[in-house]
Amino acid sequence: MKTVRLAVFETNSSSEHSVTITDAETFHSWTLDEALFLEEEQSFKTLKEVFDEMKADKDADDSIKAVTFSEFDLFVTYSESVRRYAHLDCPEDTLYDGFKQYEHLTPETLKNLWWWMHNNGYVTFDEYKSDEELEFWSEKSDVKGFLVVAFGKYGFC
Repeated sequence: MKTVRLAVFETNSSSEHSVTITDAETFHSWTLDEALFLEEEQSFKTLKEVFDEMKADKDADDSIKAVTFSEFDLFVTYSESVRRYAHLDCPEDTLYDGFKQYEHLTPETLKNLWWWMHNNGYVTFDEYKSDEELEFWSEKSDVKGFLVVAFGKYGFC
């Protein structure tokens, strides 16, 4: 049986692998936290696109509706730190100092932001590369005039 999925290469091995190939510019913007990776769709969205989606989500928590784009940008930069305590009740003084300049970015709001991103399938580069199943490589190749990067995971098909 042969299954074809956009932007995914599949092998006929006994183990499962997922490989995503993207242009080097998009990949680079992901590594700089200017884009997020949507794992289910194996695609990227800019922070602005994700922010607009979050604002339009009628089921999103009210606390994250008050977040501005610049605050969302800051949150994405430090979301790996937020992920570490998303499952815990941490006192405010354990938060990353960069968030304290915004009074309404409380620990609860930060958790809500992280859970919204997580529940909608978005991951940062740091989150993706810290996964135990990651088989990551970033050889850049010239394919029909484009620089491309391939990366993937074991057991993700």
